[in-house]
Amino acid sequence: MNIKTYQCLFFLFLMANCFSQNEDKVFRLGISIDNDSFASVVNDKYYTAGTNIFVNYHSKNSNENLRITKGFNVFQKIFNPAWVKSENIEYHNRPYAGLLAVEHEVNRFYSSGLIWKIQYQMGFIGPNSFAKEFQEWMHTNFNFGKVYGWESQIQNAFVVQYNTTFVKPITSISGNQYDFHWKSLAEVGTAFNSINTGLLFRFSFNKNLVKLFQSNFFPSLVNQKEFYFYLNPEVNIQLYDATIQGNIFRDNSPLIYGIVPFRFRLHAGLNYDVQNLHLRYGFHYTTNEVSKSTATGYYYGTVSLAYDFK
Repeated sequence: MNIKTYQCLFFLFLMANCFSQNEDKVFRLGISIDNDSFASVVNDKYYTAGTNIFVNYHSKNSNENLRITKGFNVFQKIFNPAWVKSENIEYHNRPYAGLLAVEHEVNRFYSSGLIWKIQYQMGFIGPNSFAKEFQEWMHTNFNFGKVYGWESQIQNAFVVQYNTTFVKPITSISGNQYDFHWKSLAEVGTAFNSINTGLLFRFSFNKNLVKLFQSNFFPSLVNQKEFYFYLNPEVNIQLYDATIQGNIFRDNSPLIYGIVPFRFRLHAGLNYDVQNLHLRYGFHYTTNEVSKSTATGYYYGTVSLAYDFK
């Protein structure tokens, strides 16, 4: 069997595991798609596309003071230089790279308002991600034009990641229709090593804003009607990025660059939840990530659809 077959069987195993652990047999199935065309019809570079298929379910270890949800994701990310019409690496201001991974996440929602999220990831960067094949298929079938240069992509590297996120409410400046939280993320692994921290602001278009630990900003799986805008500016300190710098253990890629360690990121969007349906739109911007290159900052959009099955 090839890698794709193993990945499909593994995902089916994870789905079965969800049902076995899900005490109340309620689970969420969804898909999230990232693309630079969701934010601009002229911006097409760097992190250019991503697909994430996810399942979330309640944990049987929850209690009245702590709600725990878990989930499994399968995701692919695709990275391009700004110019994709030449195989000459002198025109590539960022390496081609692909990432394919599976993830297990654990979300803890404390009655105090604190949220703690842990993500365990395993996968591949490089040809084993099938990013080249997927992008070529997309461009051929949707007449986006041929892409040149994948021959110089970041070579195969095994990915193991541990990511953890903490979110703490700032109650002193929060109200009925809006709230503020401090959100921090740390990434440790063979693909990404970083620290991210910033303010999370939400404003509800309904009369009252659902508390974040009961909201579906993170998958709390509480059935709430919500419609709100969010804004999350943050500082990103990047220590390593294998999609730019290549394999963390050995340099075997035709083209690599150094990274800009200090970046600014901005996330904004709309979340709508009604009964079992969950819709998202997000806009994401980051300043330049690649050093000693003509690369610039970039932005992309996210569209997400999920449904709760009972």
